[in-house]
Amino acid sequence: MEPIGFTSAIASIPGVFKSCIDCFEYVQFARNFGDDFGVCLARLEATQMQFTRWGKAIGIFEDPFNPAGLQEIATEAEVKKALKWIGLIQDKFEAAKKNIRWEEQIDKTKPPLRKLVFSMRKITEARQRKTKLGTKIKWALYKNSHFEVLIEDVARLVDKITELFPYLETKQQDLAKEEAKEVEVESIPILTEILATQKTDKLLAMAIKEGVRAEGHVFRDVEINMNKDGLFRMGNTYQNVGGSASEAMRFEKIKVGGSGVQHAGHIFIQGTAKTHEAQRELEERLFMYGFGEYDI
Repeated sequence: MEPIGFTSAIASIPGVFKSCIDCFEYVQFARNFGDDFGVCLARLEATQMQFTRWGKAIGIFEDPFNPAGLQEIATEAEVKKALKWIGLIQDKFEAAKKNIRWEEQIDKTKPPLRKLVFSMRKITEARQRKTKLGTKIKWALYKNSHFEVLIEDVARLVDKITELFPYLETKQQDLAKEEAKEVEVESIPILTEILATQKTDKLLAMAIKEGVRAEGHVFRDVEINMNKDGLFRMGNTYQNVGGSASEAMRFEKIKVGGSGVQHAGHIFIQGTAKTHEAQRELEERLFMYGFGEYDI
């Protein structure tokens, strides 16, 4: 068999990619996944979203696809690696099919997880400009251990693929920032935990971190009732962080009652507290006598 040429390899990427994306969408989870169902589904959706981000960056979803554009920024070796790894992802899904039972998917997930899944699915579907899958039969994994093998292998391969074509890193970073904005605020901790668990998708993890820092803390509809000895504070303590940017804070509809000391804002400390008790003593002193600079 004659080796595939550079031009042919590039031209074949859209078809192979789209066939591989379908593999994600035909996977379901059996009832015995229980409480793990939502997390497993979110992990699969997160990996698919990362994969479509790469596809978007190289122009796969453009109609028509422009192979010349990819040829300008990629080497023949990189393109052939991409094809090889996409093929391996499909192989992982085919191997997982050997450990299945035919069951209807359950759709009972906890609200934050459900919102996270819907947010990510909305992004991937918008990129693909697709509505419904074809008539291909969906299949359900019935053991968590089988899913772990599948998702770890697939997530690792997707991570490798997205690191190909260095010229596309900035474009992928921008797409990751858009994704982070689409995720519901209450779902951010879950997505962060998923990315940390899989140890993949550094671009999205960084985009979330930057987004959280820019948005900062939001305190909304807070009611505080204090006694005369009460100390209440909203904000962070920064110690020896000269030159660093602190997180923003926003307060909306804060109602304070009773008597005591309340502080809204960050505390900046220079020096080193020897113990947690010393740190606490300093913070109390700041509350009682004003917020200035103190040495410890």
